[in-house]
Amino acid sequence: SELKGEKGQFYKIENYDSYQIGQVVLSSVKKGLVIKCNGGAVEILEMLAPNSKMMLAKNYLNGKPIEVGVICNE
Repeated sequence: SELKGEKGQFYKIENYDSYQIGQVVLSSVKKGLVIKCNGGAVEILEMLAPNSKMMLAKNYLNGKPIEVGVICNE
C-alpha cells in the first residue's frame, strides 16, 4: 500500500461491509459508538437520549451499553 507517497503495509483494519445500514458496528466506552451508513460508517460523538441532556456517546454507553449488531431506527 502507498500512503502520501510512502510505501507501507496495513496490518489491522476494520471492514464494515457485512453490516446492514443502520446497524451498530462498534460500541465501547473506550472506542465510542459507530453505525454503518450508506457509503461507510459514522462515529457518533454526542447524543441526546430521551428525557436527558446532551452527552458524549461514550458517557451514554457507560450507563446504557448498546450491543453490536443492533439496528438503529430513524
